[in-house]
Amino acid sequence: MDRARHSGASWTEIGRSMGVTKQAAQKRFVPKGPESATETDLRTFALYDTAARTAVVRAQEEAREAGHDTITPEHLLIALIRDPEATAARTVQALGATPEPVRTAVADRFGPQAATVPAAIPFTPQSKKALELTHREALRLGHEHIGAEHLLLGVITLDEGPAAEVLRDLGVTKDRTEQEVLGLLGGAR
Repeated sequence: MDRARHSGASWTEIGRSMGVTKQAAQKRFVPKGPESATETDLRTFALYDTAARTAVVRAQEEAREAGHDTITPEHLLIALIRDPEATAARTVQALGATPEPVRTAVADRFGPQAATVPAAIPFTPQSKKALELTHREALRLGHEHIGAEHLLLGVITLDEGPAAEVLRDLGVTKDRTEQEVLGLLGGAR
Protein backbone atom coordinates (compact mmCIF):
# COMPACT_ATOMS: atom_id res chain seq x y z
CA MET A 1 0.00 0.00 0.00
CA ASP A 2 2.81 2.40 0.89
CA ARG A 3 4.45 1.70 -2.47
CA ALA A 4 1.19 2.38 -4.27
CA ARG A 5 0.64 5.67 -2.45
CA HIS A 6 4.25 6.77 -3.01
CA SER A 7 3.97 5.96 -6.70
CA GLY A 8 0.93 8.23 -6.97
CA ALA A 9 -1.93 5.71 -6.96
CA SER A 10 -5.25 7.16 -5.83
CA TRP A 11 -7.33 5.67 -3.03
CA THR A 12 -9.86 4.65 -5.67
CA GLU A 13 -7.19 2.67 -7.55
CA ILE A 14 -5.90 1.10 -4.36
CA GLY A 15 -9.42 0.17 -3.27
CA ARG A 16 -10.21 -1.29 -6.68
CA SER A 17 -7.05 -3.44 -6.61
CA MET A 18 -8.07 -4.73 -3.17
CA GLY A 19 -11.65 -5.35 -4.26
CA VAL A 20 -13.07 -2.76 -1.84
CA THR A 21 -14.27 0.83 -2.01
CA LYS A 22 -11.85 3.73 -1.65
CA GLN A 23 -13.43 4.48 1.75
CA ALA A 24 -12.76 0.93 2.94
CA ALA A 25 -9.14 1.15 1.78
CA GLN A 26 -8.67 4.49 3.55
CA LYS A 27 -10.32 3.22 6.71
CA ARG A 28 -7.94 0.29 6.77
CA PHE A 29 -4.71 2.19 6.11
CA VAL A 30 -5.18 5.78 7.30
CA PRO A 31 -4.91 6.47 11.02
CA LYS A 32 -8.02 7.86 12.61
CA GLY A 33 -8.28 11.35 14.07
CA PRO A 34 -6.52 12.62 17.14
CA GLU A 35 -6.35 10.21 20.02
CA SER A 36 -3.74 9.62 22.63
CA ALA A 37 -0.68 7.58 21.75
CA THR A 38 -1.52 5.27 24.63
CA GLU A 39 -4.96 4.50 23.17
CA THR A 40 -3.40 3.75 19.79
CA ASP A 41 -0.65 1.62 21.34
CA LEU A 42 -3.12 -0.38 23.45
CA ARG A 43 -5.50 -0.96 20.55
CA THR A 44 -2.62 -2.06 18.31
CA PHE A 45 -1.11 -4.28 21.02
CA ALA A 46 -4.50 -6.00 21.38
CA LEU A 47 -4.06 -7.23 17.78
CA TYR A 48 -0.77 -8.96 18.66
CA ASP A 49 -0.95 -12.74 18.79
CA THR A 50 0.67 -14.69 21.63
CA ALA A 51 4.01 -15.04 19.83
CA ALA A 52 4.27 -11.30 19.16
CA ARG A 53 3.33 -10.41 22.74
CA THR A 54 5.82 -12.93 24.05
CA ALA A 55 8.54 -11.43 21.85
CA VAL A 56 7.85 -7.93 23.20
CA VAL A 57 8.02 -9.20 26.80
CA ARG A 58 11.18 -11.15 26.02
CA ALA A 59 12.75 -8.04 24.49
CA GLN A 60 12.37 -6.35 27.86
CA GLU A 61 13.93 -9.41 29.54
CA GLU A 62 16.81 -9.30 27.04
CA ALA A 63 17.41 -5.61 27.78
CA ARG A 64 17.33 -6.25 31.54
CA GLU A 65 19.71 -9.23 31.29
CA ALA A 66 22.12 -7.15 29.18
CA GLY A 67 21.99 -4.34 31.74
CA HIS A 68 20.42 -1.85 29.33
CA ASP A 69 18.02 0.91 30.34
CA THR A 70 16.10 0.95 27.02
CA ILE A 71 14.64 -1.65 24.67
CA THR A 72 16.26 -1.40 21.24
CA PRO A 73 15.43 -3.12 17.95
CA GLU A 74 18.37 -5.40 18.74
CA HIS A 75 16.59 -6.66 21.87
CA LEU A 76 13.47 -7.22 19.76
CA LEU A 77 15.47 -9.23 17.23
CA ILE A 78 17.11 -11.42 19.87
CA ALA A 79 13.69 -12.02 21.45
CA LEU A 80 12.25 -13.01 18.07
CA ILE A 81 14.85 -15.72 17.46
CA ARG A 82 14.81 -17.04 21.03
CA ASP A 83 12.12 -19.65 20.35
CA PRO A 84 13.32 -21.79 17.43
CA GLU A 85 9.76 -23.02 16.73
CA ALA A 86 8.30 -19.51 16.32
CA THR A 87 7.51 -18.34 12.79
CA ALA A 88 9.99 -15.46 13.02
CA ALA A 89 12.85 -17.74 14.09
CA ARG A 90 11.94 -20.34 11.46
CA THR A 91 11.90 -17.58 8.85
CA VAL A 92 15.39 -16.37 9.76
CA GLN A 93 16.68 -19.96 9.81
CA ALA A 94 15.09 -20.76 6.45
CA LEU A 95 16.96 -17.79 5.01
CA GLY A 96 20.26 -19.25 6.22
CA ALA A 97 20.83 -17.34 9.46
CA THR A 98 20.85 -19.58 12.51
CA PRO A 99 19.95 -18.04 15.89
CA GLU A 100 23.34 -18.23 17.61
CA PRO A 101 25.33 -16.25 14.99
CA VAL A 102 22.52 -13.67 14.89
CA ARG A 103 22.53 -13.40 18.69
CA THR A 104 26.33 -13.12 18.80
CA ALA A 105 26.50 -10.51 16.03
CA VAL A 106 23.80 -8.41 17.70
CA ALA A 107 25.36 -8.73 21.17
CA ASP A 108 28.72 -7.60 19.74
CA ARG A 109 27.04 -4.35 18.69
CA PHE A 110 25.38 -3.61 22.04
CA GLY A 111 26.40 -0.45 23.82
CA PRO A 112 27.67 -0.34 27.40
CA GLN A 113 25.56 -1.36 30.36
CA ALA A 114 23.52 1.32 32.10
CA ALA A 115 24.28 2.45 35.64
CA THR A 116 20.73 1.51 36.64
CA VAL A 117 17.99 -0.42 34.88
CA PRO A 118 14.45 0.85 35.52
CA ALA A 119 11.65 -1.52 36.51
CA ALA A 120 9.68 -0.60 33.39
CA ILE A 121 12.24 -0.39 30.60
CA PRO A 122 11.13 2.06 27.89
CA PHE A 123 11.40 1.54 24.16
CA THR A 124 13.84 3.68 22.19
CA PRO A 125 12.40 5.81 19.37
CA GLN A 126 13.79 3.25 16.89
CA SER A 127 12.00 0.41 18.69
CA LYS A 128 8.77 2.40 18.70
CA LYS A 129 9.25 2.92 14.97
CA ALA A 130 9.80 -0.84 14.51
CA LEU A 131 6.54 -1.53 16.37
CA GLU A 132 4.73 1.01 14.20
CA LEU A 133 6.18 -0.62 11.08
CA THR A 134 5.10 -4.01 12.45
CA HIS A 135 1.48 -2.89 12.39
CA ARG A 136 1.92 -1.36 8.95
CA GLU A 137 3.44 -4.56 7.56
CA ALA A 138 0.54 -6.67 8.88
CA LEU A 139 -1.94 -4.28 7.27
CA ARG A 140 0.00 -4.20 4.01
CA LEU A 141 -0.02 -7.98 3.82
CA GLY A 142 -3.74 -8.02 4.57
CA HIS A 143 -3.33 -10.00 7.79
CA GLU A 144 -5.93 -9.60 10.52
CA HIS A 145 -3.49 -10.38 13.32
CA ILE A 146 -0.04 -9.08 14.19
CA GLY A 147 2.40 -11.91 14.68
CA ALA A 148 6.07 -12.21 15.53
CA GLU A 149 6.72 -12.54 11.80
CA HIS A 150 5.33 -9.02 11.32
CA LEU A 151 7.55 -7.81 14.15
CA LEU A 152 10.51 -9.30 12.28
CA LEU A 153 9.43 -7.43 9.15
CA GLY A 154 9.10 -4.25 11.23
CA VAL A 155 12.68 -4.58 12.50
CA ILE A 156 14.01 -5.29 9.00
CA THR A 157 12.02 -2.41 7.51
CA LEU A 158 13.89 0.03 9.78
CA ASP A 159 16.76 -0.54 7.33
CA GLU A 160 19.19 1.13 9.71
CA GLY A 161 20.81 0.27 12.99
CA PRO A 162 22.60 -2.84 14.21
CA ALA A 163 19.62 -5.24 14.04
CA ALA A 164 18.87 -4.49 10.39
CA GLU A 165 22.61 -4.51 9.56
CA VAL A 166 23.13 -7.93 11.15
CA LEU A 167 20.20 -9.39 9.24
CA ARG A 168 21.29 -7.80 5.98
CA ASP A 169 24.88 -9.04 6.47
CA LEU A 170 23.49 -12.56 6.92
CA GLY A 171 21.39 -12.29 3.75
CA VAL A 172 18.06 -11.76 5.52
CA THR A 173 16.44 -9.01 3.45
CA LYS A 174 12.94 -7.63 3.66
CA ASP A 175 11.85 -9.11 0.32
CA ARG A 176 13.21 -12.57 1.11
CA THR A 177 11.72 -12.43 4.61
CA GLU A 178 8.31 -11.45 3.29
CA GLN A 179 8.35 -14.30 0.76
CA GLU A 180 9.36 -16.79 3.44
CA VAL A 181 6.73 -15.53 5.91
CA LEU A 182 4.00 -15.82 3.29
CA GLY A 183 5.22 -19.32 2.48
CA LEU A 184 5.27 -20.40 6.13
CA LEU A 185 1.83 -18.96 6.74
CA GLY A 186 0.55 -20.49 3.52
CA GLY A 187 -0.51 -17.06 2.28
CA ALA A 188 -2.87 -16.84 5.30
CA ARG A 189 -4.55 -13.54 5.89
